[in-house]
Amino acid sequence: MSPFICPECNSETKWSGLCRDCTIYDDEDNIITAVRRVKLSKNQSATHVHDENCGHEHPIQISKDDFVNARRKKPTNKQRDKFTKILNEAQFSGTIDEAREVLIEANKTNGSEEE
Repeated sequence: MSPFICPECNSETKWSGLCRDCTIYDDEDNIITAVRRVKLSKNQSATHVHDENCGHEHPIQISKDDFVNARRKKPTNKQRDKFTKILNEAQFSGTIDEAREVLIEANKTNGSEEE
């Protein structure tokens, strides 16, 4: 079991929590300034700098927009084929926003309500 150390006084214990010596309390034993012990890693270093060179993967934080977009209704294969056909006929090469405009115009000219 890895020991826990206080970052201020370097006292080692086998349990996590607050360092009793370095944590500042008031007269009623309420915590004013807490000093939490940190766990030593295998190479006996207490601090870990998280950057692109730290040697392990960090989880990617997804936003609400990413979550909603992943759960939205996707077009069917027939719809995707129809969109591809329309864009190929228009000899399209541009941005996604321009592609949306081309598809909306094609949808208006065909008179169909389906996307």
